Amino acid sequence: MGGAGAGGAAVPCRSPEGAGRGRRPPGRRQKARGRRQQAEWSRRSGAGRVEQRVDVLERIARRALDADVPGVRLVGIDGPSGSGKSTLAARVATRLGAPTVPIDDFVSWGDVTGWWPRFEEQVLAPLLAGRDAVYQQRDWSDWRGDSLGGWRTVAWAPVVVLEGVTCTRGAAGPLACRVWVETPRDERLRRGLERDGAEHRSLWERWMREEDAFFAADATRARADVVVPGTA
Repeated sequence: MGGAGAGGAAVPCRSPEGAGRGRRPPGRRQKARGRRQQAEWSRRSGAGRVEQRVDVLERIARRALDADVPGVRLVGIDGPSGSGKSTLAARVATRLGAPTVPIDDFVSWGDVTGWWPRFEEQVLAPLLAGRDAVYQQRDWSDWRGDSLGGWRTVAWAPVVVLEGVTCTRGAAGPLACRVWVETPRDERLRRGLERDGAEHRSLWERWMREEDAFFAADATRARADVVVPGTA
């Protein structure tokens, strides 16, 4: 999952995109450290050959703004938890002047993917219809994220960034740009345990297995317009 971008307030707790001890689930909020780094994207052919590398922010921006989609332009930043989605999403949102909807507001340790119908109803449907999205966030005082808390409004904008695990799944429909952030599994687990504590290893490992199963069945990465290494 990932962090709140433009238009969103920082939240104090997590689940695996942010987890354990009142934290959020994996993938949430990998903060940028030190000086700004140049990110590059790799677009690959069917054979996996790298065709070209360009600045990732400009590539995503051009793809989103030039996309032939009706109404709002939705940019999805997806990938496994701990891959670096939140950091990239914050940069993309700043570049495009766009609000961000973090999937961390929907997922919980016990629900990697089943929250989607509520996301469709409260976020996707209104934005695609030209209306503000008004959705109920997970209760951040409940570290497992099993209950719901307050409501948040994301004002309609020409471009909106969606950030978090499975946000570019096949059911998402016509997104302006689908971005996949990938980082080696060991590094993702290291990041998660560094943030949430070694005592949450079993939760992280179970979550990662469930992510793997969903992404494989959904072929999420194969649909990506841009593939970004999250190790920078």
